[in-house]
Amino acid sequence: MKKALEGLPGVERVEWDLARDLVRVTGASAEAVIAKVRDLKYDATVADGRDFSPGGAHPTGLLPPAVRKAIDRAKAEGKRALFVDCATES
Repeated sequence: MKKALEGLPGVERVEWDLARDLVRVTGASAEAVIAKVRDLKYDATVADGRDFSPGGAHPTGLLPPAVRKAIDRAKAEGKRALFVDCATES
């Protein structure tokens, strides 16, 4: 997955928060990243970049409602969920 995302045009950096199945891709469009993730047979949702901290927990200790809903849906369908944050750095 990381190699595939790093191969997208414009990608500057790919960071992983494996504990929460979050990925931050810098430099690529959200549409391109989501399309690539779905090509690899994973589900993808654009997340708020403030929720990303590699190796750490969510700052409030709670998952944002959209993330919780996606995780619950994936579990109900017997699937895994991967959350992709396509933030741009300024």
